[in-house]
Amino acid sequence: MDKPLNKTFSMLKALLKRDWLKLVFWIVGVLAFAASGVGKFELIMQTDSQRETMFNVFQGPAMTALFGPMTVTQGKDFTAAAAYGTTMPLITALTFAVVSVIYVVNRTRKEEEDGIAEVFRSFQVGN
Repeated sequence: MDKPLNKTFSMLKALLKRDWLKLVFWIVGVLAFAASGVGKFELIMQTDSQRETMFNVFQGPAMTALFGPMTVTQGKDFTAAAAYGTTMPLITALTFAVVSVIYVVNRTRKEEEDGIAEVFRSFQVGN
């Protein structure tokens, strides 16, 4: 057995067959979470004065430290899309990282407790 990825595809296929429904729900949840932010920004930025206020908030040192500098330089050009593009990548990445860690830990702990991990380790995978 000199191939490092020997039978890896068959194991991946078995794991996907077992968890396909959870993965579908996870993907739908990820997309719904990411899409839900735009409407919230549009609700709080309906007038010019609200946009200007939000622009000033985003120009503050705390927001710049959290989300980085904005691409918009004037308050009149600040839209819900600019606010979303500034904040949501970081928030979405952190949320998905936490959910992914929870999923992986849950799967591996459950496999160890049920004895499935020993069954998988008994297969010839890799070297």
